[in-house]
Amino acid sequence: MNEFLEISQSNIIYETISSLGTILTFGIVAFKFHLSSLSWAFGMSGIGLAFLSYYTFVRKKECNNKLSPVVMEQSLSLLNENSYRILVPISELETAEELIDFATQAALVRNADLLLVHAITKCKQSSDTIEQQDLKRPERIIEKLMKKAAERGVKVSSIIRLAQKPSKAIIDSAEEYGVDMIVMGWKGTSSHPLAVISSNIDKVMRDADCDVLVLRGKDFRNVKNVFIPIDDPQQARLKLEVGKILEIFQDSDIDLHHMISSDLNRNDKAKQERLAELYEGLVKFGQGMYNKQEAQHMINLEVTDRIPHSIMSLSSSYDLTIIEAASEGWFQNLVVATRAELITKRTRGKFILLKTRTSDSIE
Repeated sequence: MNEFLEISQSNIIYETISSLGTILTFGIVAFKFHLSSLSWAFGMSGIGLAFLSYYTFVRKKECNNKLSPVVMEQSLSLLNENSYRILVPISELETAEELIDFATQAALVRNADLLLVHAITKCKQSSDTIEQQDLKRPERIIEKLMKKAAERGVKVSSIIRLAQKPSKAIIDSAEEYGVDMIVMGWKGTSSHPLAVISSNIDKVMRDADCDVLVLRGKDFRNVKNVFIPIDDPQQARLKLEVGKILEIFQDSDIDLHHMISSDLNRNDKAKQERLAELYEGLVKFGQGMYNKQEAQHMINLEVTDRIPHSIMSLSSSYDLTIIEAASEGWFQNLVVATRAELITKRTRGKFILLKTRTSDSIE
């Protein structure tokens, strides 16, 4: 590891210009006090409103825009400037090893570089330094994981950041280093009442401008068959890519299913037009993974008017299900359970929940 980097207070404290301006305003008001009590009242009201607006809006924005400081890094110089980059958040060794197993497979298929990120969380970023003992445990974990990835022929780098929340460290790293994909883990539970998955994962999936994969379950090293519901071909790009990774490294059987309503099934012309669009779309957005004839043979049609329940029923017959994350906000997810949220929370088994980068999504 590189030598420990001390974080000075000047790197983590907000600018003092606003405070100086407030003091100056207070002085002007005090000077005018002997002239008019009304000026005092107006001046103090203005100061109060300024503080309220600053702490409610400006300071929060400053905090979000300011990158969380990097306190340790290793091998960042090995990152290829034009390479595809996969970020893996690191916490516990046990869960991280499964993420590394999958991420290295994805990296080999994509000829990508790995970036491991660990967040040291602090309630307030106000301490002068980080104790050396705070770095010992994540150092050991990262060393083991970097060695594991390097033995498989993958270029790997790592950073440790100081942040109030892990999601902040992940999003900052993705932005700063031009990450193309994030591979995260999820235990399948959340204690946060407003979280669809978990508060940190929700934020990463919402704010990170890259592909995000969330692995739920254990042992992704022995996947024999994979269930992929296909709706819109453009949104299926990442699903097909993940399926191809499992097909190459684990010889998994990939089953694509397309759900159609009973009304559409009764209208043969509309049904055929819909299927033709689907096949052509898979060829177009599948990045050369399938031709039209292969797409026709691979897709199984399911006639159903209850798509979430049909997906849950079918997923029980497979080792792994790959689905697209909902794009709605937390309120909509709580009031009307979306397909992805409903399936992942009510169904046992292994899932990979995906969010496609913003530039690939349909507006």
